[in-house]
Amino acid sequence: MATSLGTTTSGTAWYTNTYPMANTLNSYANTTWYVAASAPNVNTLKNDVVTDISNDHGVAANFNISSTAPTRPTGYPIRAIQHWVAIYGYVSSGSTIKWADPAYNGAGVTWNLPSGYLSDSADNIVTYINTRGIIW
Repeated sequence: MATSLGTTTSGTAWYTNTYPMANTLNSYANTTWYVAASAPNVNTLKNDVVTDISNDHGVAANFNISSTAPTRPTGYPIRAIQHWVAIYGYVSSGSTIKWADPAYNGAGVTWNLPSGYLSDSADNIVTYINTRGIIW
């Protein structure tokens, strides 16, 4: 997928005149389902996650957490983070969002994540994707 996403040693872009993650997911799934939602508010995020997961579609979230952010997921280092995660579930109508994090036990990654499967409030997720968004 890295080639299709245009991933470099600097990472995978959120937007480069198009949305590489949406294009790649659509290509691999042979669909046009996946679209970008730039910096959705909490109600839009919950609705998008519940809609996709309820229809057996995943959601990709592009975290963009500053080094000074007061809130960050458990185990994430205290530094700027620009990172893609896979949302796979929710609790309480989307008030809590579950994601799988590829940084858990990843090659060359030294984050202290408690698990590869994490969850947080939708309110916090909105702050993590504040200048990026989701592909749903």
